[in-house]
Amino acid sequence: MYDIASIYSARSVDDAIRALQADPAAVVIAGGTDVLIKIREGKLAGCSLVSIHELGEELSGVTLADNGDVEIGPLTTFRGVTFSDGSPLTAADAPVIEQFWQDYEAEFPKDSNAKAKNELELAKK
Repeated sequence: MYDIASIYSARSVDDAIRALQADPAAVVIAGGTDVLIKIREGKLAGCSLVSIHELGEELSGVTLADNGDVEIGPLTTFRGVTFSDGSPLTAADAPVIEQFWQDYEAEFPKDSNAKAKNELELAKK
Protein backbone atom coordinates (compact mmCIF):
# COMPACT_ATOMS: atom_id res chain seq x y z
CA MET A 1 0.00 0.00 0.00
CA TYR A 2 2.80 2.44 0.88
CA ASP A 3 6.03 2.48 -1.12
CA ILE A 4 8.53 3.61 1.52
CA ALA A 5 12.25 2.92 1.14
CA SER A 6 13.05 3.44 4.83
CA ILE A 7 11.88 5.13 8.00
CA TYR A 8 14.17 6.47 10.69
CA SER A 9 12.83 7.50 14.11
CA ALA A 10 14.91 10.40 15.37
CA ARG A 11 15.85 10.38 19.05
CA SER A 12 16.43 14.16 19.26
CA VAL A 13 16.28 17.26 17.09
CA ASP A 14 20.04 17.01 16.52
CA ASP A 15 19.59 13.37 15.52
CA ALA A 16 16.86 14.34 13.02
CA ILE A 17 19.12 17.03 11.55
CA ARG A 18 21.97 14.52 11.15
CA ALA A 19 19.61 12.04 9.44
CA LEU A 20 18.37 14.72 7.03
CA GLN A 21 21.92 15.84 6.27
CA ALA A 22 22.85 12.23 5.52
CA ASP A 23 19.83 11.87 3.20
CA PRO A 24 18.75 15.30 1.89
CA ALA A 25 15.94 13.72 -0.13
CA ALA A 26 14.35 12.24 3.02
CA VAL A 27 10.94 13.57 4.06
CA VAL A 28 10.15 14.62 7.64
CA ILE A 29 7.09 12.92 9.08
CA ALA A 30 5.34 13.66 12.38
CA GLY A 31 1.68 12.66 12.34
CA GLY A 32 2.01 11.54 8.77
CA THR A 33 -1.39 12.24 7.30
CA ASP A 34 -0.27 14.52 4.47
CA VAL A 35 2.93 12.58 3.74
CA LEU A 36 1.21 9.18 3.67
CA ILE A 37 -1.46 10.48 1.29
CA LYS A 38 1.26 11.72 -1.07
CA ILE A 39 3.06 8.38 -0.86
CA ARG A 40 -0.16 6.47 -1.58
CA GLU A 41 -0.84 8.74 -4.57
CA GLY A 42 2.65 7.99 -5.88
CA LYS A 43 3.93 11.57 -5.45
CA LEU A 44 6.54 10.49 -2.88
CA ALA A 45 6.80 6.80 -3.82
CA GLY A 46 10.02 5.14 -2.71
CA CYS A 47 10.98 7.95 -0.35
CA SER A 48 12.87 7.70 2.91
CA LEU A 49 11.23 9.12 6.01
CA VAL A 50 12.65 10.74 9.13
CA SER A 51 10.09 10.57 11.90
CA ILE A 52 10.03 13.34 14.51
CA HIS A 53 6.87 11.95 16.10
CA GLU A 54 8.59 11.09 19.39
CA LEU A 55 10.21 14.51 19.81
CA GLY A 56 7.22 16.18 21.42
CA GLU A 57 9.17 17.28 24.47
CA GLU A 58 11.61 19.22 22.28
CA LEU A 59 9.21 20.37 19.58
CA SER A 60 5.94 21.14 21.37
CA GLY A 61 4.84 24.20 23.23
CA VAL A 62 3.94 27.83 22.94
CA THR A 63 6.26 30.68 23.84
CA LEU A 64 6.19 34.43 23.51
CA ALA A 65 9.47 35.78 22.10
CA ASP A 66 11.09 38.93 23.46
CA ASN A 67 9.98 40.81 20.33
CA GLY A 68 6.34 39.77 20.93
CA ASP A 69 6.17 37.03 18.30
CA VAL A 70 4.17 33.96 19.24
CA GLU A 71 6.25 30.83 18.65
CA ILE A 72 4.39 27.54 18.29
CA GLY A 73 6.46 24.37 18.18
CA PRO A 74 5.94 22.17 15.10
CA LEU A 75 4.48 19.28 17.12
CA THR A 76 2.08 21.47 19.09
CA THR A 77 -1.54 20.53 18.49
CA PHE A 78 -4.34 23.07 18.21
CA ARG A 79 -5.55 21.86 21.57
CA GLY A 80 -2.06 22.48 22.93
CA VAL A 81 -2.25 26.08 21.78
CA THR A 82 -5.71 26.74 23.16
CA PHE A 83 -5.48 24.76 26.41
CA SER A 84 -1.78 24.99 27.18
CA ASP A 85 -1.08 25.19 30.92
CA GLY A 86 1.44 27.89 31.51
CA SER A 87 1.01 29.23 27.99
CA PRO A 88 2.02 32.88 27.78
CA LEU A 89 -0.73 33.59 25.24
CA THR A 90 -3.52 36.00 25.94
CA ALA A 91 -6.26 37.33 23.69
CA ALA A 92 -4.11 40.40 23.10
CA ASP A 93 -1.22 38.24 21.84
CA ALA A 94 -3.29 35.98 19.65
CA PRO A 95 -6.79 37.26 18.81
CA VAL A 96 -7.46 34.02 16.94
CA ILE A 97 -7.73 32.23 20.30
CA GLU A 98 -10.50 34.57 21.43
CA GLN A 99 -12.28 33.95 18.11
CA PHE A 100 -11.89 30.21 18.65
CA TRP A 101 -13.69 30.44 21.99
CA GLN A 102 -16.48 32.49 20.44
CA ASP A 103 -16.94 29.99 17.61
CA TYR A 104 -16.38 26.63 19.36
CA GLU A 105 -16.94 27.07 23.09
CA ALA A 106 -20.06 24.89 23.06
CA GLU A 107 -18.09 21.94 21.66
CA PHE A 108 -15.75 21.70 24.65
CA PRO A 109 -16.65 20.75 28.21
CA LYS A 110 -16.86 23.77 30.49
CA ASP A 111 -14.42 22.38 33.02
CA SER A 112 -11.68 21.90 30.43
CA ASN A 113 -11.80 25.46 29.14
CA ALA A 114 -12.62 27.41 32.29
CA LYS A 115 -9.04 28.44 32.99
CA ALA A 116 -8.41 29.62 29.44
CA LYS A 117 -11.73 31.47 29.29
CA ASN A 118 -10.95 33.27 32.56
CA GLU A 119 -7.54 34.30 31.22
CA LEU A 120 -9.14 35.64 28.04
CA GLU A 121 -11.69 37.61 30.01
CA LEU A 122 -8.94 39.14 32.15
CA ALA A 123 -6.94 40.05 29.04
CA LYS A 124 -9.94 41.99 27.65
CA LYS A 125 -10.05 44.26 30.72
